[in-house]
Amino acid sequence: MKKSLLLLSAAFTLFAATLSATSYSNASWNGAWMVTGLTQNYVIFDGAGNITAAGIPSATGAGTYNIAAGGAVTGTLNVGGTLCPFTGALSSDSVANVSVTYMSMSIPATFIAVKNTAVMQGTYDGTIVQTAGGSATLPINFTVDAMGNITSSTNLTGSISGALYYSNGKVTGLIKSGEAAPFTEIEINITSGYSGSNSLSGAATLTGSGKSGTFALTKSATVSVNTALAVQFNAYPNPAKDLFVVEGAVSNGNIKVYDVLGNVLMNTTITSSKTILNVSTLSKGVYFYNVTSGTAVSAGKFIVE
Repeated sequence: MKKSLLLLSAAFTLFAATLSATSYSNASWNGAWMVTGLTQNYVIFDGAGNITAAGIPSATGAGTYNIAAGGAVTGTLNVGGTLCPFTGALSSDSVANVSVTYMSMSIPATFIAVKNTAVMQGTYDGTIVQTAGGSATLPINFTVDAMGNITSSTNLTGSISGALYYSNGKVTGLIKSGEAAPFTEIEINITSGYSGSNSLSGAATLTGSGKSGTFALTKSATVSVNTALAVQFNAYPNPAKDLFVVEGAVSNGNIKVYDVLGNVLMNTTITSSKTILNVSTLSKGVYFYNVTSGTAVSAGKFIVE
């Protein structure tokens, strides 16, 4: 009996040690993460301690962060020239609870990893109507790529940038354009009622004077939200050193590899059930990829050591 108890105790100690062995680092945050709290936005991390972009009105995206091995998080985000510190902790590899200080206010927020940036890929058409501080109306059209980036528009006359993401039943995005006020920045937040259909509707915040409005957008691309997740494949090893293998994707598609800024570094045609990419020329860091097959698109990320 005593021996059995000792063995049980040793097994429990090993199990507890395994549970506590989870180690985090700056690489735990990479790519796009939704920020849900008083508002819903997004922040893009480079996996190396830098914030490269933010879907928050007036935010430059400049900022830094640090994640300790135990999951404690600290950082700052530049919002309208004001450095806003935040602190918190990771509760898993895809969720972190933080507190952001802005104008002496402490704002609780949750960061949620965007697991698949290709979900919102497509072209959208709709109208935004200002409902506070004026009655301006703007027909709007924009295209979202497989990384979630807003890449072009047929009716916005100025330069356009921003992104649109989906995670956990929520949609968030920000369009920055060269339009006249109040349409220089359009923040898209849908916090409920979205179930993967091709239509979006909700409230938009128009930058300038805290003006708000409503919008209705219809996805006109043939790739639907549901089929965007249809490609089935295995990708390995991760981390990778010299070779990265994508296996199981249907042929007549392609694989694209992106850096954290969305630049396409590789674009390879799928010719068999196993495609081998030579990543030895890539610098150490975090990279993203998407696999297309017909009208289906899936995305992922990997690390090069």
